[in-house]
Amino acid sequence: MILRQFDNLDVLVHRADLPATERVLAQRGYRPAPGGEARHARAWARGDVTLVLHCGLASRWVGTRGVAGLWVRRRPVELGETRVPAPSPEDHLVLLTLHAAQRMWGRLGWLADVAALLERAPGLDHHAVRYEARRHGIERLVRLGLGLAQALVDAPLPREVAAWVRRDRGLDDLVRDVCARRLRPAATPPGLLESARFHLRSRERWRDRVRDAARGAGTVLVFPARLAARATSGLRERGRRQVPVIPAYHR
Repeated sequence: MILRQFDNLDVLVHRADLPATERVLAQRGYRPAPGGEARHARAWARGDVTLVLHCGLASRWVGTRGVAGLWVRRRPVELGETRVPAPSPEDHLVLLTLHAAQRMWGRLGWLADVAALLERAPGLDHHAVRYEARRHGIERLVRLGLGLAQALVDAPLPREVAAWVRRDRGLDDLVRDVCARRLRPAATPPGLLESARFHLRSRERWRDRVRDAARGAGTVLVFPARLAARATSGLRERGRRQVPVIPAYHR
């Protein structure tokens, strides 16, 4: 962690431990970050350091079933003189690919993370990775991460895993898209339509594509409506402040 550069640090916390965790952070000078609360995450900041406490995973990709298994399969790791629980290497690989896929693989460092994990855990159970990926409908996302890591940063993949990655016929277009658009120098952030198209192509199950398309359509339709509602509300408030109230009856 000393050598790793990051904007914030994500920590997975059991929901039952969240109040105690937040009390410890408050005692150490952390304060809730403005706008840092979401459905499954809360951000705390102290100076330039931001900790994001997660009680769940991205429901868009794995629903609500993935967290319990993470706690069951957790492994202890050494941080200095402290032992802390961490995801198993298999779960860690899935989490790395999910994190990068949400941001369309815009950094080579995320591929290096995948390669480093594979080098550090040569006995990683790829059958378990494939099982979890298939169960959550994210096989293509995991294949994309492994394929990019092997092609661009020489990640070590067993022969049967490399064959499994190449078996997805829809993967080549995604790889070319990531290399041409996201990993080129001075790449601009993806727009809403580009991001939606990428995520739809990243799903192998049609029911997931339909759900994502409906969610995206809802965002496109609801967002302008919310802006209009806020603008109308602001006009009404200003109108109320500016127009004098005249009594209907004078006694």
